[in-house]
Amino acid sequence: MSQIDALWSNSYSEINRERADDISTTNQQLFPATTPLTAQVEEGAEASLMETMESMGLVMGSRLLQGNGRKDDDKDKSTRLYEMLLKWVPRVEGGALVELVTGFSTLGNDPGDVVEQMREGGVPEGAMVLLLASLLADPQIERKRRRRLEDALTFLLDDEAISIDLLAWVELGNLPRDALLPLRQIYQQIRQRDDDEAQQEKGLAGWFNEVREWPDRRTRLRVLIRALALDLRADADHHPVKVVTALGELKRLLLFFSMEDHCASVAFSVGVEPERMLAEVLHLLEQTWIYPDWLEQRIGMMGISGSRIFTYLRQMQDLLRFMPSPCFQDDDQAVQLAEAFEQLQEQHEDQCDG
Repeated sequence: MSQIDALWSNSYSEINRERADDISTTNQQLFPATTPLTAQVEEGAEASLMETMESMGLVMGSRLLQGNGRKDDDKDKSTRLYEMLLKWVPRVEGGALVELVTGFSTLGNDPGDVVEQMREGGVPEGAMVLLLASLLADPQIERKRRRRLEDALTFLLDDEAISIDLLAWVELGNLPRDALLPLRQIYQQIRQRDDDEAQQEKGLAGWFNEVREWPDRRTRLRVLIRALALDLRADADHHPVKVVTALGELKRLLLFFSMEDHCASVAFSVGVEPERMLAEVLHLLEQTWIYPDWLEQRIGMMGISGSRIFTYLRQMQDLLRFMPSPCFQDDDQAVQLAEAFEQLQEQHEDQCDG
């Protein structure tokens, strides 16, 4: 295991554990999960990609190259990070990057706008970063050509949200840039949260409302989480509290999405729209303390009545029993939620017996 691989495994093991959903990538081959509840990331299959993302996050976070390819004041750190980038980026697996490198093997040989040449060739910005880093990994590259490629990379890294484009290209393939606009916007909003003291925490339900209309929302949410995690890893001495909190909530939401099919099953059993049920369960998970009477009110608000109440109570207890523990605020909440549903079921059973 490489040093970068070890860093990723130690720092982001929680993210990997929480990716309990079907994995589908475009520009790197991964294996699909078996079931939402048992899916685990195959670390070996992802090692090269994670090494790359780690290096890229460090490079982007430090902004090691400033204006015209000049390095910043922290020369030793910048040099080390740049060398990591060049060492690990070429190890991204998959045919798409190989095809890019082959098609642009002479990029930068001649004077001209390197970024514009890639744009004319239809290369998305995220893929441009990987392409340039791959070309720069060649130790025999001619000095003037290296400078042109470095200048192009500097220009691209100046975009604070370029990590979104890069990760999205790896996960989702070629997309129009406007298709990533909502993802880029929420990424930038989260990174700026500590600058706004009045900014309130969204909570699980709030974040769900932000992403519920996204196409392929699990994958896009995973891209967002990875980009934020890499930003935090890039600046180990400064972890903005609100950004860390938001990242934690998003990771919980991604893990909760592994229960999406189970929530849909409960919804169909009681005649409720799946998205409505998903939002309801998220609302439950946001509560500090729940009483049977409050649950009764929520059941009425969803229009569940008659024998379907028993179906709902039984299936919700099963759902809570199998829900991954990080979805809950803590162990006490998990126990208290289960007890509230059990008490309400007992009340309804007593009414039927009476």
